[in-house]
Amino acid sequence: MRIIAPIVLVLASLFPAAPNTGATCTPDIGPGIAPPTATPPKLPGFHATWYGQSGYMRLCPGGTAQATLAYYNSGSRGWVAGKLGEVAYLGTWQSEPGQDQPSTLGGDGQLGSPATGWPRFNRIAQQPAPYVGPGQVAWFQFNLQAPSLPGTYRLYVRPLIEGAQWLEDIGVFWQVLVLNPDGTMPTPTPPDPPGVTFRIDAGVNAKDIALVHQGVQHASAYLDAFAGGTRRKAATIHVYVGDGTQQYCCLTVGAPSSRRTNTYISGSTRSAETPAWSASVGSRREWPSPSHTGRSSPMA
Repeated sequence: MRIIAPIVLVLASLFPAAPNTGATCTPDIGPGIAPPTATPPKLPGFHATWYGQSGYMRLCPGGTAQATLAYYNSGSRGWVAGKLGEVAYLGTWQSEPGQDQPSTLGGDGQLGSPATGWPRFNRIAQQPAPYVGPGQVAWFQFNLQAPSLPGTYRLYVRPLIEGAQWLEDIGVFWQVLVLNPDGTMPTPTPPDPPGVTFRIDAGVNAKDIALVHQGVQHASAYLDAFAGGTRRKAATIHVYVGDGTQQYCCLTVGAPSSRRTNTYISGSTRSAETPAWSASVGSRREWPSPSHTGRSSPMA
């Protein structure tokens, strides 16, 4: 576990305590993004095109706000509410928190997601009208809640026809900046490092997913700035609920789970070369989590 210690120290230095200035935290919502000037041509079947959204948010820890995201029905088939195989939803997507995974920004209370009124922990919103025909626009609305830890959080979104297919993925995501309790700017959280993808297994807690992302993001930014550059080779980080037998435990801190299990991650490189910040275990290469605390703890 020697590799863990310096990365933990790096992360601790990136989250200094906010100065107590006596100021009050005030949330802010940025300007919305207007729809495109021209609509796309209609295609046969189910299709959707992004059509505008409300602005990104700066929220105080634990604060809430409502977001609006519009999609144009660019297909030949209508979206029918309440009918499996024809009803449109917004689902959680890659890379944060991952396809069908829970988010710390919203949910229905399952798997560590806050209860913000989403249809499910991995379904952000459903179509607002009973029927959205070809050429019509659906204005999806959903509530978000800021986590308690200041920083930058992202929610990737993709529309789907529940029970039938995912619709177009054009990289839509929501960004929430959580301010310090006194309203000052936190240390910005960088995006995921280049070449790194995340494989999140079912059942992983939303807080664990967020902390693993943040740990990798901050560690990579530190290496890039102060250690001659971050790793560049493509790699996949696998996050899953362990059974207690794993040698490298990469856990996150949180309330005990009824399953009394830990969350582990392992990262397999796509190259025969051993990366600078990995450790070999047999024929597999493991990445201990940058958010590892050096002690055993139940999954959040």
